[in-house]
Amino acid sequence: PHTHTHSTLSLTLSFTHSDTVTHSASHQSTSLMSNPDPPPKTDVDEYLAYNVIFFFNDLQGIFDMASPVCTVESCPLMNAGSRYEFCWNFGKGPAKQVSAPYYFDLCLLWIQSLIQDKKLFPVRTGSKFPKQFKSVVKKIFERSLRLEGETK
Repeated sequence: PHTHTHSTLSLTLSFTHSDTVTHSASHQSTSLMSNPDPPPKTDVDEYLAYNVIFFFNDLQGIFDMASPVCTVESCPLMNAGSRYEFCWNFGKGPAKQVSAPYYFDLCLLWIQSLIQDKKLFPVRTGSKFPKQFKSVVKKIFERSLRLEGETK
């Protein structure tokens, strides 16, 4: 069995590609969760990047709230009900069963590492997002939604 040590994650990034994104991103009503379409004149990749960070910060809060209730003992497997069980691929061999808190921690660390990769999430004005950016964002949201399912 895996033991779980809660790590405190901290992430603050600022995207300065355009004033439009900075301005629109400061209004919660323009988030991906409330409106899937970016505001007019907003770069789609910048909008997605902002929303990945916004959602990541929300997930950290959910993790902090769920930690006292969802422990290694009370949540020995990562699942979303009895029909779906999620395993973690450590890069070697088949994916392995892990506790929900451990999966949550691994997922947050994985997302944080992607967000902090300046080649994937460029922060300089005029920098282009890589071709695979949207597919990485899709994968981030897929895994993030698993975490949401576990906490319901």
